[in-house]
Amino acid sequence: YGIPAFRALQFANKDQETKDSQKIRIIHRDRSEFFRYTCRAIYEKAMDEGFSDTTAIEYNPEADEDGDGLLNQEDDDFLKSLADQACAKDEAWENIAIWVCVQHDFEINTILDRLRENGCHPSLFWATKASTGWANKVIERVPYFQAGSQWHRTMDYSDEFFESGLAMLDYLEEVYAYPPSYSATGSYHAIYIMYKNIWSFFKTQDSPEVEATLQNRYEELRRSMLDLSIPKSLYGPTIFDSDQRNVGRGSAASQWLLPASSNTSETEMLLVSPDTQASAVVVYPAPSSSTCQAGFYIDKALVSTSPALLESKCTLCPVDTYQPVANVDTMCHACPPGSSTAQETGAEICVKVEEHLIAPWLVMIGWVMVGVNFLLAIIFIAWTIYFQNDPVVRVGQKEFLILLCAGSIISSSAMIPLSFEAGILEDTTAASRACMAIPFLYATGLTLQYSALFAKSFRMYQVMDGARRMRRVQVNAKSTLSFVFVALLLDWAIIVSWTIFDPLHWERFELGHIIDETGGVITQESIGTCNSDHIGIWVGTIFLFHFGIVIVTNIILWKLRFVNDRYQESKYVSIASFFASEFLLLGIPIVVAVQDSASLRYVALIFIVELSDTIILLMIFIPKIRAQREGLPENMTVTQSVFRETTTRAPTQIQISRSRVNSMTESSRRKSIQASDTVESNTDSGLPIIGEQSGDDSDGDDSDNESFNTCKETTGTFDLP
Repeated sequence: YGIPAFRALQFANKDQETKDSQKIRIIHRDRSEFFRYTCRAIYEKAMDEGFSDTTAIEYNPEADEDGDGLLNQEDDDFLKSLADQACAKDEAWENIAIWVCVQHDFEINTILDRLRENGCHPSLFWATKASTGWANKVIERVPYFQAGSQWHRTMDYSDEFFESGLAMLDYLEEVYAYPPSYSATGSYHAIYIMYKNIWSFFKTQDSPEVEATLQNRYEELRRSMLDLSIPKSLYGPTIFDSDQRNVGRGSAASQWLLPASSNTSETEMLLVSPDTQASAVVVYPAPSSSTCQAGFYIDKALVSTSPALLESKCTLCPVDTYQPVANVDTMCHACPPGSSTAQETGAEICVKVEEHLIAPWLVMIGWVMVGVNFLLAIIFIAWTIYFQNDPVVRVGQKEFLILLCAGSIISSSAMIPLSFEAGILEDTTAASRACMAIPFLYATGLTLQYSALFAKSFRMYQVMDGARRMRRVQVNAKSTLSFVFVALLLDWAIIVSWTIFDPLHWERFELGHIIDETGGVITQESIGTCNSDHIGIWVGTIFLFHFGIVIVTNIILWKLRFVNDRYQESKYVSIASFFASEFLLLGIPIVVAVQDSASLRYVALIFIVELSDTIILLMIFIPKIRAQREGLPENMTVTQSVFRETTTRAPTQIQISRSRVNSMTESSRRKSIQASDTVESNTDSGLPIIGEQSGDDSDGDDSDNESFNTCKETTGTFDLP
């Protein structure tokens, strides 16, 4: 009965080295020839096949080994000692195969409990009790147990009366109205063999004396079974050897397994031998002795508490632990600092996620820079309002100076959503919304800055151009503010279209991974950024639009270069534009080069935006604040202070000479052009009005010309565009 199980062990241990390391322990009773011979056959077979570490543990169940008044088969301590001989605590992790030939439930239960207490992981456990009713009563204990028998209900052997053993059992149930047990097939087969033997013994006799033979020649009749050959029976071919064993076929070996096609979670005793009748493949070694696969470890708690001795004691590694290879370890490795298993169990390696987020201290620096720019803009707005009646502010045009500060605040505030990010496992909704806010804020702020600067400069240019033409000109703020609104509307049209048709969203890109097998960590690198399908087209469109505004603004400022620096910003805006261009020329390649580092990219962008905004504010307001504090030069009016003194390279000069006055006709002799040093304020804007003034020379003494000469001596030659 136990030989099929031994063959599975033998198949897995083919070379002598593995045979020597394989321990075989056989516990059996000596009072029954069946129990003794069944297990003793395993011992003899193992020794013959070269399994040197094989031990037979034989005991007398009816003796009292320790003298405590209890028979060995009823003595708990004695039976535990048998289990200790088979597998002691210090052998718990060794490769041990165990056969147990016992008769009573108490014997097998006590031995199993002790093996579990010792933490044993036998590779095989075969027991005579595993094919009896005991196994059905303790179904939770027997998974992967092996047993032997002569018959199994799935066998399809037949004889001349029944097509299978199961059909015979069904017939008995139908006749006697109760389900017969496994023993019914053995009883039937014993009678069937006797019937076949008697028929064979008397078949050549014409007048058989059956009654006399049974009384006088019984031993002869019994021995005739040695020559009996039954090719077909419910047990299959039946032939007895000299030891009276049926060798017509191999023993029916079974194992308690979970049926592959069953929906139940309970194991069943499935036939694994002979091969021609088997419904399952034998499982060897048992899961309890198999190494745990990567990501698992042997749970010592299961070893001592699980009722199933042979079931796997492997358990998934807990969160933030890992096991990289197959093992028999009783614990997993802890993840190195900075790595984790992302709340997953059963990890084969820990993961260190390098998300390349912006360093918190850099975000703080960025916000400080934004705050500095906000503070400067607010200070300059307050200064503009406080000194709004000062000529420097009136000529500089309060409304546009405030708009310029507001544009700087809005532009700088784009750096706030730039610091919004989302990690790998985080919701990207807020980060995606922040993505779309960045171009809206920055573009709006930049457009507001340069369009306000253009509007105020263009307004001054119109006034100066009127002066050049000797024509009274009034230009109010509303007429030039329209340019600011148009520029903003065009800017917003681009950004709104971008938002509707191809919105920016937060997207994370994998940069690769680095495996540290020694440290048990895989570093997954990724970086998040704002992206859209056609981001290059949208950014390029906005850039060209802004570049156009900057160019037009600088052109109009260049035309005002002959106006005193007190009232126009051509020099300082040119310097600011130069620095901004430098920042862009140097910053954009840097931003491209550091795309794999969110921190460096953030630093590059924060410096480009914040320094550009700060420099524009400083270049516009510091000269004005200085001019306001210094006041007008002595004996000089506002109008006289508007223009620079004549230079040899002045493109246009207003030169009104005495000869020109003398060339006037007699009818207009009394008319002269007087360049008045009186400033007539434009009540709408505060700009000086420079235009034609008429006067009479009533006394005919050319006082008008003298007045002009006085003016000329006072103001010099005016340089105008």
